[in-house]
Amino acid sequence: MRKQAASIKEVLKDVLKGMSGEKKQKIDRIKEAWLGALEPTASAHAQPVAFKAKRLVVSIDSSAWMYELNLKKPQIHRQLNEKLKKDDIFIKEMVFRIGEV
Repeated sequence: MRKQAASIKEVLKDVLKGMSGEKKQKIDRIKEAWLGALEPTASAHAQPVAFKAKRLVVSIDSSAWMYELNLKKPQIHRQLNEKLKKDDIFIKEMVFRIGEV
């Protein structure tokens, strides 16, 4: 018996669903590594919110914490890339923004 052909709509829906799931897995893995790279006090004030084209966007709840984390940015960047190496995730750039955490 022959299989019934799937509509383009169904195929695209499945493909897009898989792609968004992969993005969600990456940001979830980055969030785990973020918690390990920062002290608990600092991680309560900053959280990764987006990762696209090897660029990580981090939301920080105050300018004081942004200043503090900017001082530690090279260390954080290096630690994240070390922790994420096994997941084939490489962060080329980190951008800090004031926003909700």
